[in-house]
Amino acid sequence: MSDESSTTPPRKVLYLGNLPFNMGEDDIRHELQDFGVMTNVHKGTDPATGRPSGWAMVEFETEDAAASVVRDHLAQPFVFGGRTANIDYAKKQSVSPGGPRTRGDKAPTSTLFMGGLSFQASEQDVYEAFSEFGSVKRVSIGRSQDGTPRGFAHVEFFELDSATAAFDAAIDNPIAIQGRPVVLDYQAPRPPRAQTSNREREW
Repeated sequence: MSDESSTTPPRKVLYLGNLPFNMGEDDIRHELQDFGVMTNVHKGTDPATGRPSGWAMVEFETEDAAASVVRDHLAQPFVFGGRTANIDYAKKQSVSPGGPRTRGDKAPTSTLFMGGLSFQASEQDVYEAFSEFGSVKRVSIGRSQDGTPRGFAHVEFFELDSATAAFDAAIDNPIAIQGRPVVLDYQAPRPPRAQTSNREREW
């Protein structure tokens, strides 16, 4: 289903902008519950402070449900907490030619590591790029102590199948974020901390 007033191709994932900072994920679910089942709601945060920001991604179970939100918003813009929201379909990032951009030297996990990330890329850019493969649980962009991006990030999915779908897709069609192709690999799980007995801790 498409809408001629939206320049972004229809999909199940919506971008919501200009939201009140104190509007939480439960508030978003409450406001949009009449349009259909939501499979994931992600409220963006400021990477420097960790505080809530004014945007969110909402994934519906069907494209029709997402389309109904866009249609209603175009007819009469939604206002949350006195702020007129920006609502549209989340944009898909382009793919980049030039061969595989995956490593694949680790066992599959639900978290992907990406290298070669543009310093201009935001959490929102990464989320949009990977949300087409499944519900994204968390995006973390690596930063130095002064907040400067370090050119890598981690994206964690709720399901392992979503991570493998993204990884497999990037083998044939490398994913580009902010015009720059990223290199993907599975993030190895952290080893469990060694357990020490009381006797071993005695000096």
